[in-house]
Amino acid sequence: MKKLILSFACLLAFLLPGRAQDWTKQLLSFGFTYKVEGTVPVSGEGTARVQGNCFCVKAGLVEYWSDGKTQWVVDKEAREVYIQDAEDYSAYLQRVNFRNSGGKIVGATVALDDETDLVLDVRDLVAAAPVAASEFAFDTAALTKDFLVTDLR
Repeated sequence: MKKLILSFACLLAFLLPGRAQDWTKQLLSFGFTYKVEGTVPVSGEGTARVQGNCFCVKAGLVEYWSDGKTQWVVDKEAREVYIQDAEDYSAYLQRVNFRNSGGKIVGATVALDDETDLVLDVRDLVAAAPVAASEFAFDTAALTKDFLVTDLR
């Protein structure tokens, strides 16, 4: 699942219609569906907010947050949070094949490391004024005491 989100996060930053615009200065919000085609198929849906190298992706009971420096993976079902340094997603961009409709990017297919494909469809894409990177930092202090927080930095 981590490889899915790594690929997904880098992909999100490039989904703004008219890619000539400076996407690092836009807050992108949208809904999505995804499907991993492989030995064990996985599918789901969620929402995302992306700005430059910052993001918040919510898919089912798992949330992925990054303020560009730190990354948090929050598993609400397992009551766990993993914290690590943010990763560089640029290498994944070579694996992205975008799908266009009417001059707008509506989705993409990403080749993952294990020879499976991530198929992503985007809906309700909205670009807005940028926000502070701190809005993409997950607040572990707001968690209840039954959460296990593991800091891997």
